[in-house]
Formats: sequence, C-alpha cells, structure tokens
Amino acid sequence: MDAVTLEVEVRTTFGKKNRALRRQGITPVHMYGSTKIRSLSSPKKRSACPLSYCRATTPITLSLLTVKTQ
Repeated sequence: MDAVTLEVEVRTTFGKKNRALRRQGITPVHMYGSTKIRSLSSPKKRSACPLSYCRATTPITLSLLTVKTQ
C-alpha cells in the first residue's frame, strides 16, 4: 500500500469555535501518541482524498505546514 500523507497546521481555535472552522472548509484533527495530544487542522480538500483510501490500521504520516511559536 502507498504511504498516506496528510498536511496539517497547528490549531489555536478550540471548542464551539470549531464550527466556524468547518464552515471555512477546515477539518479539526487531534494527534495522539507518545507525545502530548496536539490540536491540528487540515483543509478539507487536502484531507478528504488521503483519508478516503485509509483503513483502520493504515499508518498516516503528518506533514506539519507551519509552527507558531509563543
């Protein structure tokens, strides 16, 4: 199977404000793993195609587009 890559950005909008993101065509994403949980977002056009080919056990590579420092 081909490698699946999803382009994501760090998300700073949380809670009920995610509805506005979805209206703009942005999908909220959460990354779980050995690190702390990260809130990310991906434009629907970029996330719909790779995720439609995935099954439950398919590994997905995340490509971080921007990093915002505070």
